[in-house]
Amino acid sequence: MALAERRYRPQVRDEYEEARQIGVTAVPTFVAEGYAIVGAQPYEVFHRLMQAVGQRPREGSGGGSA
Repeated sequence: MALAERRYRPQVRDEYEEARQIGVTAVPTFVAEGYAIVGAQPYEVFHRLMQAVGQRPREGSGGGSA
């Protein structure tokens, strides 16, 4: 329904444009405090990102399958 009605078209267009402006060229891309992780990455990469931006990773998050 939402696709046929184009209900969210303005929001999608705005989000797309913002992503393009900050250099997102692939999905998934994770952006935090000026750092970007592109593509599927292991837990350790996200852990390093969180350390770089001064956030503490959640305890018990070790990258294993749920």
